[in-house]
Parts: sequence; structure tokens; C-alpha cells
Amino acid sequence: MGLFTEQEYKKALERFIWLAQIKYRPAFSSYMAGQCAYKEKHYQEAIKFYQQSLAIKKQASYTAILLENLANAYKALKDEKHYAHYRHLLEQQRARD
Repeated sequence: MGLFTEQEYKKALERFIWLAQIKYRPAFSSYMAGQCAYKEKHYQEAIKFYQQSLAIKKQASYTAILLENLANAYKALKDEKHYAHYRHLLEQQRARD
């Protein structure tokens, strides 16, 4: 987390990818890889990691943030269909919380 906190997103991304590959908290590691890519405005890459995280673990303490960033990544890519889909999922998530 230190590299991410220090805004060393490229180095942090490499670390989180490695952690996911060795199966160390793979859902969280994929989520954090997505966060790194998102911060660097690499939205397509962020989407891939966020979706990997969701595929591993549907509910986590960070799910709302993940869904919001996933929606916003699609919005940045001008994909309104997926943006609306993930905004809807986010609203459902918030209603459960």
C-alpha cells in the first residue's frame, strides 16, 4: 500500500499484479491494480482489474468504490451503456449498505 499511498502508481500496479498472480488476497490485489490504473487514467486496464476483482469476490468493503470507479471508467471511455449498468449496480449496493 505504501507505493499507492505515495502515488507511485506504476510501481504499485506491478506489485498488485504480482500479488494477484501469487494468489495473495487476489480480489483485493486486483481491485488495487484497478485503482492504480484508474489513477493513471488507463481506464480500459482499470476495468479489466475491477472485473477480475468482482469475479473473485462479489462483496467486499470496497465494492461501492469499485463499482463507482468502474462506472466512471466506462463514462470516460464514452460507453454510456456500461456506465448506466454499473451506476445501477452501485445504487443497489448502496441500498444494501
